[in-house]
Amino acid sequence: MIMQNNTTIALSPALDTFETGAHHWVVNEIILFADTTRACREHIEKLYTTNPYEDLPEVIESSFLPLILRNYKKEVEDPLPALTLDQKEDFISLYAGPYYQNFLLENPNVIAPSTPDTVTAILAKCSVSGKLVKLPAGKLEQPLYLDVKKKLERIGGKWKGGKTQGFIFEEDPRPLLVDITNGIKRNLQQEYQFFGTPSSTADQMVELAGIDQQHSILEPSAGRGALIDAVYRIFPAMTTSNPIHCFENMPSNIACLQKRKDLMFMGEDFLAIDPHQRYDRIIANPPFSKNQDIIHITKMYEVLHPGGRLVAIASTHWQISGNKLEVNFRDWLTTLKAQLIAIPAGTFKKSGANVSAIIIVINKTGLF
Repeated sequence: MIMQNNTTIALSPALDTFETGAHHWVVNEIILFADTTRACREHIEKLYTTNPYEDLPEVIESSFLPLILRNYKKEVEDPLPALTLDQKEDFISLYAGPYYQNFLLENPNVIAPSTPDTVTAILAKCSVSGKLVKLPAGKLEQPLYLDVKKKLERIGGKWKGGKTQGFIFEEDPRPLLVDITNGIKRNLQQEYQFFGTPSSTADQMVELAGIDQQHSILEPSAGRGALIDAVYRIFPAMTTSNPIHCFENMPSNIACLQKRKDLMFMGEDFLAIDPHQRYDRIIANPPFSKNQDIIHITKMYEVLHPGGRLVAIASTHWQISGNKLEVNFRDWLTTLKAQLIAIPAGTFKKSGANVSAIIIVINKTGLF
């Protein structure tokens, strides 16, 4: 810690715990995250001149710190009579940044050093209490606030005003907050290909499925349960007498689904389903990227009872692609006499997607 104008500035956990061993990586954290006042420069110089590498205490020698120091020594001449500001900033950006951000998140009472008002700086100053992330005190300029808000929303945060005045998450936000603070681009909706099915489309799919309340039903990519809710709007008694089975892999969606008592959560990976499991009806809005829709729909057909029906949303990419997988999928659907129903453009705009999509209806012939 360094005192500047009666303010405690965070340097590094190693600086407090291993004062005699604090060396270049700690020095460089100070340069990046604290104002380069005379007090900081003097402290830096003292650390540097009194703690050569060979004098590092055993506890540091056995940790990961020497590894990053050795990596850095490969980039500059050794011995190092002094490090330039550029070298120090390069070092911290390459090695020490994530560790420092974790330290700040784990020590909310420590005041982060003064930094320019950038999105990254504001995120670094956020406080975390359980599943609540609060912005630092003070009013942000509107463009800056909107950029910060977008970053937090993309990792699952939802603003709540009133007495809360913060972004609520459904799981521990710290790992994701560290990522975006360190410049890693995260967008959970894109990563998990989660674009919720609009109610009108969900109702249409349930009607196409021809569901009876005695049917066993699977939703392989449940999201937040839009298709499940559409079934229950028609058959409310099924919530207790015959709950729908579902899979989902997005952590925040899983947390939402597991709170519900009207469904049976089967796991995160539908493709790993018990191959002997069978369902009368399958309704789904699977992920599209990298032909996941084709792969999922093919798997759905495998676990569909003879005489059963599946209704799934898919991209339109497979209709025009000349790649083998897509051509085979087209031929397969033709053989099965699948029904294709266009989805109006812009249907998923409110869900964050502006892609062409289609509903595929497949009946599996045969007897039980």
